[in-house]
Amino acid sequence: MDLISPEDIVVLLRAMQRQAKIFPAFDSSLPAMGIDGTLSERLRLSSAAGNVHAKTGFLTGIRCLSGYLKTKDDELLAFSFMVNNYTVPTREINDLQDQLIIRLVNFSRK
Repeated sequence: MDLISPEDIVVLLRAMQRQAKIFPAFDSSLPAMGIDGTLSERLRLSSAAGNVHAKTGFLTGIRCLSGYLKTKDDELLAFSFMVNNYTVPTREINDLQDQLIIRLVNFSRK
C-alpha cells in the first residue's frame, strides 16, 4: 500500500531543516553522494558529489531517494523520488534518479 508520498517526505525534510538545533546532526547522518554509505559509488565525479545528502530505499520493484541537495546558487532543496512497480533493470532507475539530481544540483534561479 502507498501510505506515504514523496510530498509527505519533502514536508518532513523541510520541517527538519527548520530545526536549527538538530538539523546539522540530522543532515550529517545522511550519506553523502559520491562519498559514503549507500551513495558512495553514485555520481562520484560530478557536481553532485558531496552536495547531496540522502537516504536510499530499495525493495523489489521499488527504488527511492530522498534528502537534501545544494544547487548551483548554494540553495538547499529537499527532494524525494519514489519509483514503484518498475519493470526495467534497477540500474536504469538509478540512472534516471542520478540525471534528476544532476539537473537540480546545476539549477540556478539567477
